[in-house]
Amino acid sequence: MKTLETKELNKIAERLQVLEHNELLDAGLKNINGGFSIIDMYDYDEDFIYVEIQWGVQCGGESDYCHSENGKLDRSSLEWI
Repeated sequence: MKTLETKELNKIAERLQVLEHNELLDAGLKNINGGFSIIDMYDYDEDFIYVEIQWGVQCGGESDYCHSENGKLDRSSLEWI
């Protein structure tokens, strides 16, 4: 398995920040108090970066809403598959 070099890790981190922001916009949560979007890398291989995507609204009560799913990015282009 090809290891991740620091330069590639930095590119992935920057791309995940952009994708988190886009997810916040796409889910309509940008202007909602407590709205959030988090994308974390949990694995990789020669071809893909595997991520967990979480978004929702955190109110601190029973009305909290959170959605989570797994996704993957093409390792060379860092675009969604």
